[in-house]
Amino acid sequence: MPPLSITQIVCFFVVVIAAACDLRTRKIPNVLTFPAAAAGITLQFILSGPQGALAGIEGWFAAAGIMLATRLLGWPFGMGDVKLVAAIGSFVGPSLILLVFFYFFISLAPVAWYRMFSAFPWRQIFSALPLLITTGNLSALANLDWTRFNTARRSSLLFGPFYAVGTACAFLLERPTRIFLGFY
Repeated sequence: MPPLSITQIVCFFVVVIAAACDLRTRKIPNVLTFPAAAAGITLQFILSGPQGALAGIEGWFAAAGIMLATRLLGWPFGMGDVKLVAAIGSFVGPSLILLVFFYFFISLAPVAWYRMFSAFPWRQIFSALPLLITTGNLSALANLDWTRFNTARRSSLLFGPFYAVGTACAFLLERPTRIFLGFY
């Protein structure tokens, strides 16, 4: 594993603060995201010149575009999430933001699945199963209580900690992941 760059360290510091804010207040503040985006582009410029600044701007737009598209498709991301991920994109550029998303979803999926799985009305289904098997009539499932499941489905997760995990994994596992996926 190569040592982390100053840009990666500052970026990780930002996402850890954002995760803490999200856990504490259920919001990711603009006071953090807007200066972080500016800092990401500025750091890119200082370290790599105009090409670096361009990569930071491209990363910001790529991340914001992906987040807005997923939000339009129905994902329950708040605008604080969109601005945070755009700020991460300004630090890492357009290519690495895809890896951040990859690890974000990998870390989020087990938690979301567990949440849905544990709220599913398993006992009711298993008690209705003999009637369903003997009669073959699906009306045996009509009286299931889906309240707990629907509540779990509609309640939002706090995504801040998962952005931190995704960012850390993208930084620490970039090379092995790219090799595994055939990009090296």
